[in-house]
Amino acid sequence: MAEPLAIIGLVASILTFVDSGAKAISLARKLRDKTQQSGTVLAQMQDELAATIQYVQDIKTSFQQTDTMTMTRSHLPPDQQRILILADKCDSIADELCAILKPFQARDRSWFRAVDTAFQVMWMKGDIDDLQKRLVELEQSLRAAVNTAMQQKRDSYIMYQLKTLRAVYQDLAIPYSDSLDNIQSSILTLTGAEEKALDSQHLQSLRDRMSSFEREYRARKYTSCILRKLHFAEIKRRWDRITTSEKNTNTWIFDEAKTDFLSWLEHGSGIFWITGKAGSGKSTLMKTISEHPKTETALRSWAGSRPLFFSSFYFWNQGFELQKSQRGLLRTILFQILRITPEVVPTVCPRQPDETWTIDELKTILENVVKLTSDGVSLPARYCFFIDGLDEYHGEEEDLVDMLSFFSHTLNIKLCVSSRPRHVLDEIFGPSRLNLVISDFTKDDMKLYVRKRLQGSLKFQKLQASEPACKEIMTRIAEESSGVWLWVFLITHDLVSAINRNEGIVTLKRILDLFPKELEDYFRFIIESIKSPFRREMAQIFLITIEEVQPLPLFAFSLLEREREDPEYALKAPIQPLDIQAVETTVKVRRDQLQNRCRDLLVVEKGPHPIFLSHPVDFLHRTVRDFLRDCYYPKLQEEVVSSSSSHLNLPPFNPLLSLSNMMLFLIKSLHPLKIQQKSSVTRLISLVDELLYYAKEIESRHPQDSTLTSQLFRILDEVDRVNKQHSSSASFWDKNHWVHLRDSPRPRGRDEYREGGNCNFLALAIQARLTLYVASKLNGDPHLLKGKHKKSGRPLLDYALRPLRVTALAMPYHSQRAEASVDLEMVRMLLERGADPNQKVWLNDGRTVWALFLLACYEKTRREEGVTTVLRDAWYQACELMIMYGAERGCWLGEDLEESRAEYLITAIFERERAAALRGLLSVREGDAKSQKAPDGVVDRMLGAVLASVSWVVSRAFTGWCVALVWLPLFGLYITWLTFE
Repeated sequence: MAEPLAIIGLVASILTFVDSGAKAISLARKLRDKTQQSGTVLAQMQDELAATIQYVQDIKTSFQQTDTMTMTRSHLPPDQQRILILADKCDSIADELCAILKPFQARDRSWFRAVDTAFQVMWMKGDIDDLQKRLVELEQSLRAAVNTAMQQKRDSYIMYQLKTLRAVYQDLAIPYSDSLDNIQSSILTLTGAEEKALDSQHLQSLRDRMSSFEREYRARKYTSCILRKLHFAEIKRRWDRITTSEKNTNTWIFDEAKTDFLSWLEHGSGIFWITGKAGSGKSTLMKTISEHPKTETALRSWAGSRPLFFSSFYFWNQGFELQKSQRGLLRTILFQILRITPEVVPTVCPRQPDETWTIDELKTILENVVKLTSDGVSLPARYCFFIDGLDEYHGEEEDLVDMLSFFSHTLNIKLCVSSRPRHVLDEIFGPSRLNLVISDFTKDDMKLYVRKRLQGSLKFQKLQASEPACKEIMTRIAEESSGVWLWVFLITHDLVSAINRNEGIVTLKRILDLFPKELEDYFRFIIESIKSPFRREMAQIFLITIEEVQPLPLFAFSLLEREREDPEYALKAPIQPLDIQAVETTVKVRRDQLQNRCRDLLVVEKGPHPIFLSHPVDFLHRTVRDFLRDCYYPKLQEEVVSSSSSHLNLPPFNPLLSLSNMMLFLIKSLHPLKIQQKSSVTRLISLVDELLYYAKEIESRHPQDSTLTSQLFRILDEVDRVNKQHSSSASFWDKNHWVHLRDSPRPRGRDEYREGGNCNFLALAIQARLTLYVASKLNGDPHLLKGKHKKSGRPLLDYALRPLRVTALAMPYHSQRAEASVDLEMVRMLLERGADPNQKVWLNDGRTVWALFLLACYEKTRREEGVTTVLRDAWYQACELMIMYGAERGCWLGEDLEESRAEYLITAIFERERAAALRGLLSVREGDAKSQKAPDGVVDRMLGAVLASVSWVVSRAFTGWCVALVWLPLFGLYITWLTFE
């Protein structure tokens, strides 16, 4: 269906045509009536007419470009069909107009020519009048069609699009100004008024209004697209989970006698840092601050007459990728700023991303916003960002440092941040930062909370009336909490439960005395109280939740039961969509089952899962995951092993393999793939990437376990088979493998990633660094690397050296471990099996794999994009390996580089000593190659001389025979002629 903008633009073109046609007819009549005018005046009028006619022809050409709309005209709404019919009429009128007015453009001013023109004018007078009449009818029809299409009460396509646009603005809470409505009203006025036909001024006004409408609609549509792409479903999920502080608690933060926070809001700059232990209430305090009216009042005092923007973001390490990453932070901040100032979106973000936002794109937009702020004209504003949980940031610490430094050193921006104490943050913020420790101020709030919770029970009120010791219990809780709100919440919960069961003061004291003073002891107590029949499943669930990349949907845990019945359930499962309604009906049962096995340490959330299904399952608090991972992991493993030994028919449990099976089953359970629907493709790619991550972890942790890896290899093969079927059923390009559903990385200077439609699952496995899996495939068929089954396009070695791929999720390959992107084991394995570093890649202008790797390293170094020590070490070792396996010194790098030798880039990439070492290695390797080829060279030269001699003799002989064959018959004819003579 045609865009409303196309129709609006077409209307403007028709208006221009009508106006130009009317002018052309008017000029022709003037020329007819003023034949006695001077030659100069007539020439000027003829020039003007010729220009007008040319303009009419140009407009006609533009109408021919509407063929894409007319091809499916029968499917268009009636209001659009009417306008397209009018465009067709313009086409025919234009041809007639040009033909009729052609005589008027003649330059010949002779008497004979004047008489001839006069006769033609008299002859065509009726045609000109008819054309004018048709132009009048065209104008009237167009005004009526536009008026109908623009009326709110009409169910036109343009009105439908406007309503849709308004709904998007409302959904995202974007201010919707009435400027577009005002333009629409003026268009209705102009098209509904009784005006003189073919009035140029009226036509110009209507055309201007249509153009204004088009520009405004285009800007708003673009703005809504950008803001929708910045927004993500989980943008408020963490905020919703944070407990709202009890009334009259956390107000100490605004007490100037206790803290400097209010003064900082009103007058300060830079960063205000709130620190505290795990569970001390930092997130609740940050939520209170960001919502409290005193915060806005103080910040408005700081902003003065300038506009004020403030937003909040809550890092959450347990959450989904966008809840714990730099990308999520930037998207949230930009969305919250630009949502309030939609008019600047086209300026600060002049182009849409192809798919997902890159960090660089988001930073550029933020920098553009800051520039508008700094110039004090376009957007003279001030910003304050509240960022919670810096210690839960999921990514390189260098990126966090850069991001905070950017904010803290930017004029008109300040930050309030919270985290656990961290040395790296101490260094970033420096001694001059403002800082408070939350536990120094929360004791009174804790007493207030406990008193309200306990006294909210009528039974406790009766008990308190007869037992003065009740007051002591409330005081002790706050005193023994060590400033940890989570501990206060948990003990209060247990006490309220006991009170509701009519327990007395003695029992309440015993509960408080026996309650673990540390959170870790409490978690251990809860786990050890879980009943024996559930303990094996409890251990399996906890092991899975520790290893998962992101919270799983509740349904996924039901697959553990299938795995216990048949470890190959995922391999055997059919490819068929899951019955979503049936899954939803079992939510309550599955939630209760999870409660029986894990108590309150896991929480089932409401709402959809960002990737698939619904009800994500998460930890009660980050401290639960930390405890299970750091303190209780071996005991969970023991629990699983002991249970498995008592059930001899059960195979050893591995959480990573279980997660891989879950991902495979979910991939098989997807609804039919819709290639044109981004969410459908993202869902598939996300599940695949998560499975590949678990596969890599299995290979890394259990490289010698052949039973486990063979199970994994079967799962990976099945993923490829299943997705081939998914993509074929979606009418994906027959010639392309399903991995091409994924976007290719964007080129960065000379670092380009071209596939040519030749990527496959083996290449994806190399990018995912599955060395054992790839080795098994190459061992089974060595021709996959070099030979008849060799992959076209990018060589496999190139994927190992430049493994960058666009992922829907940020996998913790490098963010949680100091791990380089280049997998040296993969590179070594491929080189050992015959991969050639000097193989030319024709998709990249014939550069070799070796040259492409050096260019990628050079571009990353030149752009200073997170080149860590670990990464540079990996680059160096990869260079050593490739030189050892024959990488050449002379390799074509590109016409725009000064030299085409590897040393040029090596010197630019590495520090002096390492660069010198690699250059020396290249020289030695080149010398060895020459010395090895010297004897062969002598033989080659001798053989070459012999062959040259033979070639000369043969060529001479061949030439002689050719001459003989040509001249002998001629010579014979000559002799015959002489004889007859």
